[in-house]
Amino acid sequence: MKAKKSYVFVPRETYKPFFNRCYNHLSKLITELKKIGIKATLYPIGSGKRHLVTQKIINGKPQAYDLDFNLEIDLDSLPPKYKRCGADTV
Repeated sequence: MKAKKSYVFVPRETYKPFFNRCYNHLSKLITELKKIGIKATLYPIGSGKRHLVTQKIINGKPQAYDLDFNLEIDLDSLPPKYKRCGADTV
């Protein structure tokens, strides 16, 4: 039996605490990366930036929110041991 999927918009007051929590955790990650010399940038994109957060519903059961963040790593700031992982081929 194929799953029935749909999407619903989530009211801002409902998703905002989760958005803030995720943003705070990702900001802490950026701080930790900075401590080892890796530069990174975090910003909301897409639906999260436009306050159009959606939630998937599968067979009537709510799933996770789609908050849309970008975490960009400055490849030039990566230590040499990480650059050999294929980052220089991007």
